[in-house]
Amino acid sequence: MCFAAVNTFQFERFSLSRCGPVNLLFLKDLSFCMRAYIRPKQLPTIIGARMSADEAKRVRSYASAAGLSVSEWTRRTLLESAECPPWARLMLAEFLALRSVVVDLQRDLIQGVNPSTERVKAILDVAETRKFAQADGRLATLRAAKETVAK
Repeated sequence: MCFAAVNTFQFERFSLSRCGPVNLLFLKDLSFCMRAYIRPKQLPTIIGARMSADEAKRVRSYASAAGLSVSEWTRRTLLESAECPPWARLMLAEFLALRSVVVDLQRDLIQGVNPSTERVKAILDVAETRKFAQADGRLATLRAAKETVAK
């Protein structure tokens, strides 16, 4: 019932003058079941994708967890994936973690400290916890540089 009313209002199958006061009141009371995220502009182009029932269920659960409509979550995910695929983000994170391990071990050697098992483990733990934050920071810097050049 909520879905039909939202579709009726959204796609303007009926003009507002034909909706009458009861329908308008009903639509006004439906604000609780409308989209979790309202876009600031109209997006007229639709791109569809076919998926299995299990895949659709997963997409709906991801969108719900993010507090977004399925359409908005899918839109954001597609655009983010087009900029930097998840595998590239993972590879960048692993590379930056390896780099920080090498730099920290080299620093210890330059200072004349022989790396112990505990020190190596500590270096690896720090690298593991920071790797995605570092990768995301580098990607954000890259995006900002692209936007500056585009302007």
